Amino acid sequence: MIFRLILSSLIYTTPLLLAAIGGYYSERAGLVNIALEGEMLIGAFAAILGAWWTGSPLFGLIIAMLSGIIIGFFHGYITSVLKCNHIISGMGINLLAIGLTGVLVEFVFGRSGSTPSVATLPQGLLGIPWLLFIGIIFVLITSYWSKRTIGGLRHRAAGESISAAATAGIDYQTIRIKGSIITGVLCSLAGAQLSLGELGSFIERMTAGRGFIALAALILARWRPLPVIFTSFIFGFTSALSETIEALFPNLPSDIILMLPFVATLIVLAGFISEIKIPRDLGKIAEN
Repeated sequence: MIFRLILSSLIYTTPLLLAAIGGYYSERAGLVNIALEGEMLIGAFAAILGAWWTGSPLFGLIIAMLSGIIIGFFHGYITSVLKCNHIISGMGINLLAIGLTGVLVEFVFGRSGSTPSVATLPQGLLGIPWLLFIGIIFVLITSYWSKRTIGGLRHRAAGESISAAATAGIDYQTIRIKGSIITGVLCSLAGAQLSLGELGSFIERMTAGRGFIALAALILARWRPLPVIFTSFIFGFTSALSETIEALFPNLPSDIILMLPFVATLIVLAGFISEIKIPRDLGKIAEN
């Protein structure tokens, strides 16, 4: 029972970790990114589409990452260059993802609600997804890069002070666009884990708020890479625990059980939000 709970927690943690560390690259550069949910959903569909076309789940991952590059560039460009409001852009992407994937499922596969099953990604060590190991490695690389390299320091400067970054000759717009692209790629991998890694099919709205939970994990980690591993696991464990409770108490209303991860998110954020210091120019748009 304990091993199964831990394994389930790690499986639930995988997409949260990938999306949370992905969100770091846009948020730390000053781009508010509530579009993690939509980017995950589009990545989940693109992964299944690629795997269905070719019969290869690995090719599905490539297609998912390409979709992340496109949507990440779009979000970064309209917020940084065209100076669109970050929240409006993010919500637009989330709504677009819901509508677009729903329409494409019916248009491409001739059915509504879900796609046909495809081959899933290979299982990792002890059943732990390989993408979790990739996510942890990426977190470690990000932690070193953000603190020890010129590029990482410039990236953080874009989120702390646009005016100071401009004075130092740092192009904050390019940094935010690049950060948004990296966010899109990692969120698409998170979505691919849900569709290709777990189910082998795409179900409409299958992300079910995980993008927002990933953003909460990033905020709780105070926009620092290494703590993201721990905070993502907290929410992953909560999801696994709700699954265990459902198995132990089948008579409990399913709606209450499904609420547990989101209730935990609200409780944790409410308890720590006063202690969290956000990047100073997060969401700020330069006037010139």
